[in-house]
Amino acid sequence: MSPDVVLEVDQLLKFAVAADFQPAVITYAMLLMNNPKSFDELESLLRKSIEKYHNPEAYSALGTHFINNKDKNDGMKLIEEAFKLGSHNASYILGKIYSPFCDLDGGVKKDGKIALEYLKQNTMAQAVYEIAKLYYRGCDGVEQNMSNALILYDRVKKELDYLPSLEEATKLPPPKKNHTFIIFIISILILILSLIAFRYYH
Repeated sequence: MSPDVVLEVDQLLKFAVAADFQPAVITYAMLLMNNPKSFDELESLLRKSIEKYHNPEAYSALGTHFINNKDKNDGMKLIEEAFKLGSHNASYILGKIYSPFCDLDGGVKKDGKIALEYLKQNTMAQAVYEIAKLYYRGCDGVEQNMSNALILYDRVKKELDYLPSLEEATKLPPPKKNHTFIIFIISILILILSLIAFRYYH
């Protein structure tokens, strides 16, 4: 896309935002999320959409912003409200927050069953992919079903060809080593050796 076309699109988007065209407002707000210097403008736009239009997608976008950059608890409340109001994105975001195979952290415990319930209410290809990940590996509350997972994956792969494989996408991070325990053991050994040395030389 040429710089002239980019500039024209940018101007049209800002014109639509100034006219309070809500799809444009949400699109512009999502772009602002990538720039911390624009967070004040982002919040102002979304709060206006919430207060003036009760826009479910504004609740969802502001909640996502809060989860990523501010207070996770307030973010969850906004996204849950967005879901109640019928936001198209909220079920997908909540599904990712609860999925054990997604690192989006909403400050709540991961729960595959809850994730699946939310994701099944969304028809977006990205949501279907998240469902496939849950079935592929299985987890508490979700029985492993690799054949179903692969069928879902093949379906969305045609639309989103950049998606990583289910094997790669569902790798859990290795458990953290308990360095505190190791340090404690070393300290005990040093203490024992010190006592032995004290008795030996005295």
